[in-house]
Amino acid sequence: MAKDLRGFLKELEAEEPDQILRVKREVDPHFEVTGVLAKLEKDRRFPVVIFEKVKGSPLPVVTNVHADARRLFRAIGLKNATLPEFIREYAAREDSPRPPVMVKEAPVQEVVITGKDIDVTRLPILTYHEKDAGRYITAGFGIMRDPDSGVRNAGIYRLMIHSKDTFGIQLSETAHGHYIWQTYERQNRPTPMAVAIGHHPAFYIGCLSFTSLETDEFSVAGGIMGEPVELVRCRTLDLEVPAYAEIVLECEILPQQRKKEAPFGEYPGTYGPQRNNPVVQVKAITMRRDALYQSSFVGHADNLLLSGIVRSTTIMKTVKMASPKV
Repeated sequence: MAKDLRGFLKELEAEEPDQILRVKREVDPHFEVTGVLAKLEKDRRFPVVIFEKVKGSPLPVVTNVHADARRLFRAIGLKNATLPEFIREYAAREDSPRPPVMVKEAPVQEVVITGKDIDVTRLPILTYHEKDAGRYITAGFGIMRDPDSGVRNAGIYRLMIHSKDTFGIQLSETAHGHYIWQTYERQNRPTPMAVAIGHHPAFYIGCLSFTSLETDEFSVAGGIMGEPVELVRCRTLDLEVPAYAEIVLECEILPQQRKKEAPFGEYPGTYGPQRNNPVVQVKAITMRRDALYQSSFVGHADNLLLSGIVRSTTIMKTVKMASPKV
């Protein structure tokens, strides 16, 4: 099984080339990428789309990875499965976590950018919806560590560009990341957070599993992937990140600092309101030499199917556990 995004795409393109669409002409990250996705969706087409040339960035954009259930089935080795078969296999793997393993060197640290060279605007970060307040990262896992238990946590939190080295972040009050951030905030300490962008779809599925705060989501992701997730230590933070991610932003959420963030078009099809949200300072950018920037069109198939299929599995497991024996 491929252990990263590029490996998954290579296998997919070799075996089912109709599921990948390459856009070779230059596109604008401001609405044009999502305009193409919206047109495809209107035509009931949901391929992985690779935008090879994005204005203002040397990196390509890969999106729509999770927009077709067949690709999610393939991600865990079920190429011709039904939804019930996927749910059963997913549930079995979720119940068989595999602890991650540490490595000293990793592809995601082939390029290391620090200090005055940091400029997140050089990444092909997109503007998605008409009334969005700015350019947003939508498929990055915010990785933190609970300062009390030491357990790692990973969750997807939107990030809006404020400047070349700062973002605004929305941490939902129900998210584990919110609890961890609040623990640091009460102590007036910066919250270490790494943002991993681009990975195998099985990794995304695993890290989005509904688990307790005491569960290391990388162990669950290892169970879903069928092999331990390889981790490498950050260059500037006391955190570990996936060795085979495409890009990692090493950051701190600054204590007591707020700045206006949003509106942003959210998954229900409505705009999340503007808030005074925490500020994220970027300390380093690490990436692969030929990194792929992964994006998710929030409120559309890529976003809704990924989160929906994880929820379906959780509901099915809960119903099964609650059913009386006869």
